[in-house]
Amino acid sequence: MTNRSKYFNSLDEEKDIVRNLTDQLPVGIVRTTCKGQILYVNPALAKMFEYSLNEMYDISAYDLFLEREHRDYEIKSIIASGDNKIVREKTLKTKNQKRIIVKATINIIRNKKGDIDYFDGVVEDITVRKKAEKEILKLSTAVTQSPNSIVITDLKGNIEYVNPKFCELTGYSTEDLIGKNPRILKTEHSSDKFYKNLWQTISSGKTWRGEFLNKRKNGTYFWELASINPIFDKKGNIVQYLGIKEDITKRKEIEEALLKSEQKLKHANATKDVFFSIVAHDLKGPIGNFSQLLNIIKENFYTSSNDEKLEYINMLADLSKKTNNLLDDLLLWARIQMNAIEFEKENCHLLTIVNQSVSIVNEKTLVKNINIEIDVDSKIEVYANIDSIKTVVRNLLSNAIKFSTQKSKIQISAKEDKVNGLVKVSIKDFGVGIPKENLDRLFKIETSFSTYGTEDEKGSGLGLILCRELIRKNGGEIKVQSTENKGSTFYFIIPNKT
Repeated sequence: MTNRSKYFNSLDEEKDIVRNLTDQLPVGIVRTTCKGQILYVNPALAKMFEYSLNEMYDISAYDLFLEREHRDYEIKSIIASGDNKIVREKTLKTKNQKRIIVKATINIIRNKKGDIDYFDGVVEDITVRKKAEKEILKLSTAVTQSPNSIVITDLKGNIEYVNPKFCELTGYSTEDLIGKNPRILKTEHSSDKFYKNLWQTISSGKTWRGEFLNKRKNGTYFWELASINPIFDKKGNIVQYLGIKEDITKRKEIEEALLKSEQKLKHANATKDVFFSIVAHDLKGPIGNFSQLLNIIKENFYTSSNDEKLEYINMLADLSKKTNNLLDDLLLWARIQMNAIEFEKENCHLLTIVNQSVSIVNEKTLVKNINIEIDVDSKIEVYANIDSIKTVVRNLLSNAIKFSTQKSKIQISAKEDKVNGLVKVSIKDFGVGIPKENLDRLFKIETSFSTYGTEDEKGSGLGLILCRELIRKNGGEIKVQSTENKGSTFYFIIPNKT
């Protein structure tokens, strides 16, 4: 065999090897001329375009383009570039008119004159990948532009991704957050039990929904409605956690405003009910009794003895005094509700106020033979409205007398807290006491109630409510401690002298 024969035999073998290799490739291989004649395709390319191998040789490369002019434009672009290798992504069509997106790496084969003889192409169908990229872009855009905060953490809760809204809402940058735990936003509002339940829910593969009160980087607070979901891999294992959170701070503020408005309306209705109740019963009763006594005196004026007349007059005086006190309290309370009261404060001696208040209720203590013990240093001064404090002490003393038994005692004491600039005034009785379930109702007008005293003394239920309003006006607070059958201690705290 001559060298020439050996050479051609070697070339044929190499061609067979190359053809066998290209036939096995998963990507398309094609050679075409400038005019579009297909000189070679491998099975992968024929399958890609839904043709048989034989059919591929019967068509033109132009038949794979959506429009014929698209290929002409492509060739002009390749020639103009002057390159011998070009990578392009194109949308082409199959035998069944299905559109596919391909990535073509084109090698330009030129002759000795530099003219193009062939185009050799390696073609990859990237339709699925491009669709996936498009979907990822959509999702990425949706996440990036979402009006909700989005956070992704690893299994330990460390942040791996946050969207711009998360940063905008919290005040932290992405760099601040990556690798950190969302607990940096935590406040004391939610308990450890709350967070334990959250983690138990999501680590078991379930979705957790709830509300957070979180803290921004600048220390301000905001509310979030959150949905936290586990992310699974193909084997069903949890690999990450996804949190989607909506800023509901404005909604919470509206809800709180509505709640306050509702409570204010409830309070106003309760105030109106108490007002009319007092007018209809507690005020009408004494006035009715007053009228009846006057009629009795009138009808029996000439037949009654002087002692009987004096008894009637004393009863009228007592009714008049009670009615007058009730009217004073009622009018004062009404003026407070309308903010129509002038409330000037001054430094005043507490003992003077106490002594004057005791003298007002002295007659009541004599009836029950009650001893009032006063332990108030004459040097103690308070900064308050004198008349209002007198009213408070008088009401608290009347209340203590009402629920005290015969021959008992009432203690009035005061202590200074010079560090905080306050004075604590206590009025303690040793009477019947107050049931525990009623303590919270004493100072609330919407749950106001009145009970009879140890000798059937009747009150309006307004006195303690009035005391609370007046003490608040003086910048203080009033409280009570009580044990049934042992007595009660009412005390109020007001500012010391300025």
